[in-house]
Amino acid sequence: MADLSKPSGVLERCRALRGKWGTREKKFTEWYAQLTLHNNLEQEGMESVISNDPRTGYNLAKHLLIGSNIAHRIPSENLEANEQAAVGELERYMTERWTEQEINYRHMGRQSWLGQLVGLMLAFGWYNVFAMVEKDRIWAEVWHPAQCYPNYDDGVLVEHARIYRMSSAAANFTAKAMGKVDARFNGTTTLYNFWGFDADNVPVNSVVLGSDFIKKPTKEEHLHRLPIFSSPIGGLPDMGSIGSASEYQKHWGEPLLATNEDIQNNYNKMLTYLQQLIRDTANPRWFEQSSGATPILTPETVFKRGGIFYGGPNDAITPLGTPPIPVEIQQMMFNYQNMQQRGMFPYAVYGNIQQQISSLAMANIASASLQVLMPYMDGIRGVLSDVDNFWDTILKETGWTPHDFKRPTDLPDKYRFDVQAQIEIPGHLVHRATVAKMLSPDFEVDNTTTAERLFPEIKDPAKMFARTRRDKAMSHPLAIQADQVIAYKEQAKELREAGQIDHAEVYEALATRMMSELSGAPPQQPQAPTRREAGNITGPDNAELTERPTQQGGEPV
Repeated sequence: MADLSKPSGVLERCRALRGKWGTREKKFTEWYAQLTLHNNLEQEGMESVISNDPRTGYNLAKHLLIGSNIAHRIPSENLEANEQAAVGELERYMTERWTEQEINYRHMGRQSWLGQLVGLMLAFGWYNVFAMVEKDRIWAEVWHPAQCYPNYDDGVLVEHARIYRMSSAAANFTAKAMGKVDARFNGTTTLYNFWGFDADNVPVNSVVLGSDFIKKPTKEEHLHRLPIFSSPIGGLPDMGSIGSASEYQKHWGEPLLATNEDIQNNYNKMLTYLQQLIRDTANPRWFEQSSGATPILTPETVFKRGGIFYGGPNDAITPLGTPPIPVEIQQMMFNYQNMQQRGMFPYAVYGNIQQQISSLAMANIASASLQVLMPYMDGIRGVLSDVDNFWDTILKETGWTPHDFKRPTDLPDKYRFDVQAQIEIPGHLVHRATVAKMLSPDFEVDNTTTAERLFPEIKDPAKMFARTRRDKAMSHPLAIQADQVIAYKEQAKELREAGQIDHAEVYEALATRMMSELSGAPPQQPQAPTRREAGNITGPDNAELTERPTQQGGEPV
């Protein structure tokens, strides 16, 4: 057993872990060469064709996985109102941390955090995520699977080595950041980052740069497990019970293109053969019959445009016959394409639709796409949920307040983060809803479920529905009339300040009238004036009445 208290012991153990995964490392190289469209059929003076199907399939899968809305949720069924509020606060905090991760990766000149995670999953069939909590911050980092060498025991990650090379400038910077101010490195240097457990089952970390410690074995007592999340995605279930001890590594975790690996190689050979055959047909071999010492045709002039050739009376030049292209080759290409679609994505998912597709065909296409992507989506949901729960457990046990966040006191006793994300295949959801309505005409989905299913990025559906009700209320005619009253009063105020008193009184009267309508009381009508002028009475209808004389007792004369 290596002495892990010495740099040589850490180096020995890290190299032993790397040797354990040698078969997997070889497959990583082969898979990535196919993904980069490496031309292994290239020959001097000959055509060769490499299909872009692996790359287009990778691009589509990455788009569908990254484009899904990811929600960091805690199941809130059977929670009290105060517990739901506390859970919502914790969910928002975790969401902010992941948003911050994306910003940090962008500033570091990397792909997005999620994009790098998904890309490595699809390219290698593994994920490795390092997560950490400190007193002032929490963060997570995506590690390349080709740099990581885990060791599991009874289903638990007990050791992990990360080995990678860095430039001399990066090595000197890393050493100074770790407190080794006097360290000097020239040329490419290898870093060994080892995690394991001590005799007390406490996580221990040590880092060797070159051949010396830049971090001596250090106990991380605030951790309850190794802060590394490493797991295969997809592949086959055998773990060494069949075949050699390391043969299972070829299929224990597989990238997107693994199913089509051999078919893709044969398809490329067939494309190359067909391309060469077409060239041989268009550019035949020639038979020259001439009596002179100088040949009529030369390789430099045989296909020269506007070339002039000279020959004697009995000279002749004829092309040699080329066998026709076999008609079966088209059927063979068609069979290869069908096998490729069964192993990855149907061409219709790319938008390559030659005719109208029925609802049943669309459902089958969506189902075929989902069965390809589901292992990777499960991996995304799983690792994000694990990191969320890892962060939350440390915050709970230590009482630390990174980013000035204090855990709510009303959180339930038992809960777990369960990250929600859905793969949106075009037309799939519409088809499911249509079939459900056909089977049960009264089928309906409540608003909350609809929001969580279609818009998981909405963190608080109840608040969203409240804002929706407010918007509807503000569009009611009475609300519009109330806005008019406020506008009339503000206009009257501005006119008074401008000295236009008459105009202001008009708007004030209009506001008063509309306020009366809102309150339900009839508007006050101004009373017609009654005047006695020279014995005449002016009535409401402005008709003048003559005053008649009266006798004593009040009777008219």
